[in-house]
Amino acid sequence: MKNLVHFGFSLVIFIMTVLAFTWLEKIKESNETVLDLIEQYDTKIEQAYMMRSGVLYRYNQLLVLLFIDDPFELDEKISEFYGAANAVRDTLRVLRSLPMDSIEVELHKRIDKETIAPQQYNVQIAEMFRNSAPKEEIIIIIKAARKGQDALLSVLDEFIVLQKERDKAAVNFSHKIFGDSVYWISFFGVIVFLISIIVSRYVGRAVADKNEQLLEAGKEMAKAYKKAEEATLVKSNFLATMSHEMRTPLTAIIGFAETTLFSEQTIEQRQNAIQTIIRSGKHLLQIINDILDLSKVEANKLDLEYVDLIIFELLADVEKLIRPAAEEKGLGFSINYMFPLPKGITNDPLRIKQILINLCNNAIKFTEEGYVLINVSSNNDDGTLVFEVVDTGLGITEAQQKFIFEAYRQADSSTTRKFGGTGLGLSLSKELAEHLGGTLTVESKLGKGSKFKLLLNFDTSEDMEIIFSREHIPEVIDEKVKVKPTVHLSGKVLLAEDNKDNQELFSIYLNRMNVDVTIAENGQEAVDAVKEDDFDLVLMDMRMPVMNGLDAIKILRKDGFEKPIVVLTANAMPEDQDACYEHGVDGFLTKPINVNEFTQMLQKHLKEKAPEKNNDAFYLSELLESDPGAIKLINRFVCNLPDNLMEIEGQIKSKDWKDLIGALNRLKSSSGSFGCPEIATFAGKMEFQATSHNTDELMYLFGELNEYCDMILKELKQENII
Repeated sequence: MKNLVHFGFSLVIFIMTVLAFTWLEKIKESNETVLDLIEQYDTKIEQAYMMRSGVLYRYNQLLVLLFIDDPFELDEKISEFYGAANAVRDTLRVLRSLPMDSIEVELHKRIDKETIAPQQYNVQIAEMFRNSAPKEEIIIIIKAARKGQDALLSVLDEFIVLQKERDKAAVNFSHKIFGDSVYWISFFGVIVFLISIIVSRYVGRAVADKNEQLLEAGKEMAKAYKKAEEATLVKSNFLATMSHEMRTPLTAIIGFAETTLFSEQTIEQRQNAIQTIIRSGKHLLQIINDILDLSKVEANKLDLEYVDLIIFELLADVEKLIRPAAEEKGLGFSINYMFPLPKGITNDPLRIKQILINLCNNAIKFTEEGYVLINVSSNNDDGTLVFEVVDTGLGITEAQQKFIFEAYRQADSSTTRKFGGTGLGLSLSKELAEHLGGTLTVESKLGKGSKFKLLLNFDTSEDMEIIFSREHIPEVIDEKVKVKPTVHLSGKVLLAEDNKDNQELFSIYLNRMNVDVTIAENGQEAVDAVKEDDFDLVLMDMRMPVMNGLDAIKILRKDGFEKPIVVLTANAMPEDQDACYEHGVDGFLTKPINVNEFTQMLQKHLKEKAPEKNNDAFYLSELLESDPGAIKLINRFVCNLPDNLMEIEGQIKSKDWKDLIGALNRLKSSSGSFGCPEIATFAGKMEFQATSHNTDELMYLFGELNEYCDMILKELKQENII
């Protein structure tokens, strides 16, 4: 019996529910139809009013023309008058496109009819104004046009009244539907209420349980909403921070680039501007790289390269980058080795350096005085290697430490304003540490400093080499290839690049090395150029119009082109590099180009040659041609050249920049005065490099200057002038 009651009540509730939902669905469809009709009527009313306003506006324009005497203004107003007709025509076109019944069709016919008559008058009136007809005659025609316009306005008013009545009828119908809905919903509600009372003893407990579940779900939803709201606020702050962090270096790049064009700028000011542009550009590139790395981590697409590495070489590289930054801020910096330590481990050296450099830069940024140091220790029994980055900076509160590793966040809102930064460094470092199988933690006290601890695991084995003291640290060899300041190469290079600025930049690099350059705007032009000429090297961009770089490389290799192809691209992802090598390229460089890497790549694929010398060059002073009596002055200048050059060489080696710049400036001035413009050119180039303390380039230019001066002395001796 109990089951039968349950079944009966369930059946009644099911039937009532079906009926209720069926009725509600009909109500919904009816309401949607009414809303569509109301929207149509409102649109028609709006367009009719717009057309009515346009007609009145044109009539008012005709009246305004009566008071204009300036022919140019009159012509302008007539043009506006004709232009206003387009608005009326467009409005009428919109009205015609809307659905209409037979009554509206008849009204549209009347509107069309009443539009033609005044329009003929309007055109006649406008032409009468242009032909300077008497205003009395024009007024007569305007009155005639007004009658036609009144008739048109009357029809439009009928149209508007019709739509308003229908709009009102639709609203009334909607109200009726709503009233019926309330009635039936109330009816079904009463029935369901009565049924619920009857079955309450059976379902009360279930309802109570369900309510409790819903209450818990509501609390969870509230927590989720609050969390989402906080995340939105954090990301909004991050976007604002990123905008600031990107605009700051961009301001310096654009601003200092513009200052180099100022004629009153000194060489030193231009050098400082160039260095600032380079420094700001690298900072901006680092921000972009951090964003890309974090996005790859979040997408689980971070590529790691595990190789055998020597710990001491890795830390030496870190020290080279960090020590200058610390010393520039007046901070101490050191690396403390806590022996015994394994000589080497297997891990990703690039990512470990990225973490340590990030932590050190962060420590330097928040430390005003004191020191930054790296402690290195290990437990060779369980295979754990620990790097501790310690500073004497501001410190972090316990509350701030809870979210210091979260992406897009910094310790507090004032951090970004005071110290800058994107809030990505620590988050990215922690993610990288975990991807390397390690951990990154922090210990800090406010006002005392911070200690970030990077713990990595390594495989222990019996044959693992252990270093027990500083004396046994292996010698760190700097294997970085030193590129000559300027190299001279031979060969023909095809540069496939669609960006004009990049074309000019790479051409400057290549022309400086005496390389013959041909430019192709896209991949198709590159393919055609290779068919027509013999190139020793092809530099190919990946993304270009018409044909991209990969398609062009594929065609070139298929056609039998076996010379080197090197990709120059802004696509820096590993998958892009893999795709290029799969297509048979011989090198892959990312933009912005590192000049040293670019030069090394060219040296690898092109032959070096000595700078061309013009053995027939005439080195006698130009001053002798215009004033042969200046021989004594020439003798004095030339005879002093060796001593001047010796002094300049000594100043370069001792890095006596102030005296060096003065000596080069004097040499530039005197050599120009004594008719030796080539020496003046050399001195000017060297003065520019001395301003930026570029020793390598200075020594290279000095060698060329010294050789040139030897030739002058030799020729003058042969001519018995000295």
